[in-house]
Amino acid sequence: MSQGMATSGKTRLLIVDDSMFMRMAISAMCELRDDIEVVGEAENGDEGVAMAGELAPDVITMDLDMPKMDGITATKLITEQRRVPIIILSSLSERGSELTFRALNAGASDFVCKSASALDVDLSTIAETLVEKIQHWGKQSRLQAEPAGAGVAALGQQHHDLAFAMAGEGGPQALSTLLQGIQRLRMPMLVAPDLPPPMFGPFLRFLETRIALPIFAAEDGTALGHDRVAVLPPGQLARLDFGAGAPVLQVSAQPSLSVTPLASLLASPGLGERKLLVLALSALHADTTAAGKLRSLGHTLVAQDPEHCIARGASDALLQTGLVSAGMGLADIKQLVMEGQADG
Repeated sequence: MSQGMATSGKTRLLIVDDSMFMRMAISAMCELRDDIEVVGEAENGDEGVAMAGELAPDVITMDLDMPKMDGITATKLITEQRRVPIIILSSLSERGSELTFRALNAGASDFVCKSASALDVDLSTIAETLVEKIQHWGKQSRLQAEPAGAGVAALGQQHHDLAFAMAGEGGPQALSTLLQGIQRLRMPMLVAPDLPPPMFGPFLRFLETRIALPIFAAEDGTALGHDRVAVLPPGQLARLDFGAGAPVLQVSAQPSLSVTPLASLLASPGLGERKLLVLALSALHADTTAAGKLRSLGHTLVAQDPEHCIARGASDALLQTGLVSAGMGLADIKQLVMEGQADG
């Protein structure tokens, strides 16, 4: 916790952006909040590195394309000196997405996507999300470590045929943290990320740099063996064909937003004879109706601790409906994923 946070009770924010309009706009939106204080504004990465050292902010917002020093280099230098949450502001384009995930690898904590066009920045579309993320990361320094789940040992002894992870806003970071360091996954994993299409390819490449497990885009007819992580492309849903061997993916286009990944999974033939480990990782929404049906069939539901989620909507919904009894930290969820299936 920084000294400024301790004395003022506010999240102390440093804004790093070469656009005067963006600096003024972010500062103005934060002035409307009682719990955020803008302590500095830098117009390039070089200034941002210097001000981060002088001001010791609690959170930094960082543009990527800047003169003198870009945001990725600045992020790396700042986080090498002091661990501070950095939120990347990037364009929603293929290039912007690539740079965003490079920044995450350099030490950034989170990102917010703005318009792909520099001439078409509508800050109102990202203002609420940006403020929520500033508040979230400011709060993390005041939180204790993620809770240890009392039921981890019991759940880890259960047999699971597959892990299904819903990964929403904040899902890329949660998923990479969850899988990082695992050399062997004892069950296949299917991931349903909530990402815009331009970010999907960069997201896969980001995970490939962070985890040792084989990871690939889910395709129709692909068999999911142990140690493999399949990721559903945006706008795609999956069913699982549980035959005699490994489960086989049945991938199809999402007919409408009302058909959720969990609802699609429920239509998998032979699902009642199998056992899934369903994970809500920093997701905004949860289909509690489908989740309730999965639980009634004997499948295991796990929600990441909402206090440590960038997007907590799914975890809150599962907790409030009683479908899970308590949120779990990523370290405990990692134990479940590694120990979720017996040897052999």
